[in-house]
Amino acid sequence: MASAYEYDVYISYNTFYRSAAIQIAQTLIQRGAKIWIDVWFIRPGDDWQKAARQALVNTRTALILIGQDGIGSRGQTDELNIILSSNVNRIIPVLLPNTSPEVIPPQLKHLTWVDFKGGLDDENTWQYLMLGIFPLQSASLDEPAPPESEGKHAKPPEHLEEEKISPTTGRRTRETDLSSIKDRESNVQSAGKDLIIDSYQRVLNAGFALPAEYKRRHFAKPDAPLYADEEYILLVDVGPVWKDVQSLVIKNDRAIFPEDHLPDDQKGYLVRVVFVSEDFTPHLVSAEMWVPRRSGQSYPYVNGERASAPDPVGLAVHTPSLQANQSQTRAHGRLCLYYKGQVIQSAIVSVGVARAAYLKLEESNKIEVDYVLTSNLTDVAENLGNRLAQIQQGEEARPVSVNLTLNDDGSGRHRILATYHLDTKEESTVPPAWAPYDAQSAQNVLEEFRQVMASCYKSLDAKFGKPRKQFGLDLLQLAKIGDKLRTLALSDLDISETGRTVALWRRELLKAMRTATVIQIARTGPANYVFPWALVYEYPMPGPEYKLCQVITEWNEDGVRSKLPEMSCPYAEEDWHQENIVCPYGFWGLKHIIEQPPGAIRKKDGKWSFEVSNKILTHKDFGLGMGITFDIDGAKRDEHIQRLTNSMAAHLVPQNLACDRKTVLEMLHDPDVVYFLCHGETDPNLIPYLSVGEHVNQPEYMIFPNTLEQWSSVTRGGLDLTAWAEKRPLVFINGCHTAQLQPGIVLNFVSAFADLGASGVIGTEVSVLAEMAMVIAEAILCRVGTGMEVGQAVREMRWEMLNRGNLLGLAYTPYSLANLHIERTL
Repeated sequence: MASAYEYDVYISYNTFYRSAAIQIAQTLIQRGAKIWIDVWFIRPGDDWQKAARQALVNTRTALILIGQDGIGSRGQTDELNIILSSNVNRIIPVLLPNTSPEVIPPQLKHLTWVDFKGGLDDENTWQYLMLGIFPLQSASLDEPAPPESEGKHAKPPEHLEEEKISPTTGRRTRETDLSSIKDRESNVQSAGKDLIIDSYQRVLNAGFALPAEYKRRHFAKPDAPLYADEEYILLVDVGPVWKDVQSLVIKNDRAIFPEDHLPDDQKGYLVRVVFVSEDFTPHLVSAEMWVPRRSGQSYPYVNGERASAPDPVGLAVHTPSLQANQSQTRAHGRLCLYYKGQVIQSAIVSVGVARAAYLKLEESNKIEVDYVLTSNLTDVAENLGNRLAQIQQGEEARPVSVNLTLNDDGSGRHRILATYHLDTKEESTVPPAWAPYDAQSAQNVLEEFRQVMASCYKSLDAKFGKPRKQFGLDLLQLAKIGDKLRTLALSDLDISETGRTVALWRRELLKAMRTATVIQIARTGPANYVFPWALVYEYPMPGPEYKLCQVITEWNEDGVRSKLPEMSCPYAEEDWHQENIVCPYGFWGLKHIIEQPPGAIRKKDGKWSFEVSNKILTHKDFGLGMGITFDIDGAKRDEHIQRLTNSMAAHLVPQNLACDRKTVLEMLHDPDVVYFLCHGETDPNLIPYLSVGEHVNQPEYMIFPNTLEQWSSVTRGGLDLTAWAEKRPLVFINGCHTAQLQPGIVLNFVSAFADLGASGVIGTEVSVLAEMAMVIAEAILCRVGTGMEVGQAVREMRWEMLNRGNLLGLAYTPYSLANLHIERTL
């Protein structure tokens, strides 16, 4: 029997819990119900009370969604009165997660309620609710039979749908575009329903309290200063927005805990909370908390055990003192959440510190999340925790074992946080060590690095190799630079919070890096500076005498080696191998895979986010877009292109090579893989650009980072941003034939291409001879084209060059996830 009702369910809710209401509506649709919910049917200017009454005339059941605040808004109270005065067949109170039955309004107390205390995905609760919506009755009764799923309103109106690309199959599907609903909501103010920030999801909460007061929940308010030279507790948790006290965390979508990007097969997650600051003491404090999956507040996790009740973790800190002439100052820091050694959320902490509580702050206290793990078109279970990267064929894939986080705290100071993860089966992460980082002082070492890399061109033969003796000298010069880089990044680390001695911490770090693994470099916020991590050398080089590792004998006198790389040096455990040793496996970029996700560098709407993809979705015969300079020998260039397209099973799109702004724009319209074989230079104002076509100083042949931004704003004849978002192209910038290529040029384009939706950018920070640049590009792209992960492809390229006695493969940096790969699914 067909349903006599136009709608099976009318949903009433407090706008504070709008996302929960939409999730419930979506689930009901999937279970065959016909839904009326205001955000799908009421538009600006509509009389919402009139619309509600009309809908209820034709509705079987009304669900009254009740959150922790009960019927918390005047709008829902008015709506409840309308429902109670209507002729709706059935009214069901529905308690959202973490809601006590005590908040059910008196006029509904006599009704049997449904309690989602197990979370909105609890199947038993859903079956119980569906029994109330579609009671089990004889077909002879007046109550209509359950409706067909393809009823008139079995799905939302068409204007709320759009085509999507499945992240797993790559096929086009149709699903409700909830983001479009949110966009509409931001412009709607229905009469009697105040628009409140959507805070149903669990968020990061944090605030400061004096030790004697935090148990009574007396926390520092946003407009009240912290006392100078005083002990405080920084309270942190993940859960519903605090009600009894005010969290200092600014409530926005970045404050939402990114649980959708953590493995879904666990009961909860062990998360390390870290606060680092040069203003507070100690400069680094940390604690662990256990976050239950999907719902509920986090629990402190102490001495390997979860607390019996949920509660914030407490970090003891001491506020800075004031100078004699100061009445108040600002104190800064950074709050980070780690899961299995990887940063998943990070916030700038900025609070006022004063001598007296009555002083008016010049700026409010605030904790603002500016970095959060997000995802687009990826299998989120692979993004974190369970994500593995292939190091080389025949070896087990490895997880991220070492994380180095580069950040600032809003005060202009930069720092490096280092942590490692020894056992992938255990979630616990060693508390990070940290050190301030002076980006300006590092420029001298970077310039020395550039000069030494340039010297590696000497004595190269026609096949870009060199004799073993000269190869050994190159190794020595780079090892000395790599030793300085390691010292610059890691030598002054403060390990006081780790509970370990310096020697033990370093020993465990070396244990995590004993064999080839994945090192992640994460940038939380505008820590946008270049550091050649691939050249970091793990063995101290105090001198004055140095010796070559015996592994060098694997190269013959002509500098040729035929073996595949090992996972570690076979002589690594020997006593003579611990310092002043020159060994290829001492370089991070030769032994390990270093991933630098481009999303961490990306800035959008004034905030930094981490949009990550491990897949480049392409057609079986995918398109290779190519921009070139005319300085390269045309015949060799064409042979190079032929080898690329044949090995990658690709075709040029468009067929003509891009050699000026117009053709580069056409090439970037809808690419799969983008390849620039051109110059990287800077203009008189030191603004970087790519020089294509004629090597002349004319705008027609100059592509700046903001050129890409301008093209993304063109609605006709510009870039197909939908295709970029779906495919997540890989971009390769092969800078050649120019002495002006400086460290940092590629990094500027990483941000620009990441804004468009690129999944990764590969580039070189030093000048490379054109013919060798083409050899290196083939060594990487031909492997990636056959399905190899980018991290493994770059490592194999470096060893392919190294087997010729050539170290210049270390000049190439992949800004991507280590396991980024091509999937030919479209």
